[in-house]
Amino acid sequence: MSSTEPSSDRPSVFFDEKGRRRKVFGVIGIPLAIATTILFAFFVVSVLVNPFLPQVRIKPISVLPERQDTALSIPDKPAAPRDPVLRREAEKVRQAKKDRIERRKEKAAMREMLRAARPSAIAGPSTPGKPISVGFYVNWDDSSFASLKQNIDSLDWVVPEWIRLSGSDGDPLALDVDDKALELIHNEKPEMPVLPLLQNYKNEKWNADLLRTTIARESSRQKLIASLLAVIDRFHFGGITVDIEEVPADLQPALFLFVSELHTAFQPKHLTLAQAVPFDDPAWNYRSYAAVTDYVMLMAYDQHWSTGEPGPVAGQTWFADGLKRRMAELPPERTIVCFGNYGYNWGAKGTEAETTSVQESLLAAKDSRDSPTEIKFDPESRTPYFTYTEDDGVFSQRLVP
Repeated sequence: MSSTEPSSDRPSVFFDEKGRRRKVFGVIGIPLAIATTILFAFFVVSVLVNPFLPQVRIKPISVLPERQDTALSIPDKPAAPRDPVLRREAEKVRQAKKDRIERRKEKAAMREMLRAARPSAIAGPSTPGKPISVGFYVNWDDSSFASLKQNIDSLDWVVPEWIRLSGSDGDPLALDVDDKALELIHNEKPEMPVLPLLQNYKNEKWNADLLRTTIARESSRQKLIASLLAVIDRFHFGGITVDIEEVPADLQPALFLFVSELHTAFQPKHLTLAQAVPFDDPAWNYRSYAAVTDYVMLMAYDQHWSTGEPGPVAGQTWFADGLKRRMAELPPERTIVCFGNYGYNWGAKGTEAETTSVQESLLAAKDSRDSPTEIKFDPESRTPYFTYTEDDGVFSQRLVP
């Protein structure tokens, strides 16, 4: 028969006769209960009591800044340094920047010159038409006005020697306009274009220093172009003929830039830009200049000159060979061949020859001691000449143009 009461002879599992378990529980459990109670009390207090925060003194909302009050003004440009040393250094930096820009433009001009010099893949057909007759005019020769008056009806252009580079900081141009010749043109043939020469001739020589002050920098080029446009407007010219000679190699890019920029300024105003170039000079890139002008004028003379060895102004072989080379690279419809109507009076060996006109040559022969009447022909250069003896007994030879 089973019973639910424990048997007196079987010991209980949790029974501790010596009471050690109670002692251990009392030593550990009571402090743990106290600590838990304290932590719970702190938690309750932290939830129920407002925290202590530092005081921030914020102004009332009515005096806070508005949106417009927070808009920042643009600061003024810093004043230029007053220290002379700083000013000089700042100017050096600005100048160095300008120089770099100019060098880049010169390199770009050289690339453009090379590009323009390349022959076209397909050459366009030349445009046949009436050749242009151009008359050059100078103030210092009275026969020039008489020739203009006599031949004005057969001329298409007149190119007078009226404008030169001055080298001045104020006005870059020096004008020498002949009012009498200009009035003759306006009265007799007002529709005929006048394209005066622009020259770098000063103090009886071609001056490269004038080019350095007038075309070496963009600012000076633009000033020169503005002055030319003002002169053209004032005298009602039809354009300009650039006659810049004896150009150093380092200034060729600057000259190309000037001619190109001048042509760009002329186009909207329907002005004509022509350029006189040496007849046969390897330093000149003929194709490049032809690409940025309306007409190229070949100066087919000066095979010999007054300070060089005696010889013809333009021998036939020299002329034919040079013209063949030029026309192999230039468009014929925009190329003008210029002839020199002058001669040289060669005296004693080693002396500078005198430049003379045809009339002066003939008058000198007539007034000489032996008064030669025969004009000889040089078979080598195929040019005319004559010899005579001057009043002082000096033998001379004149080359007739």
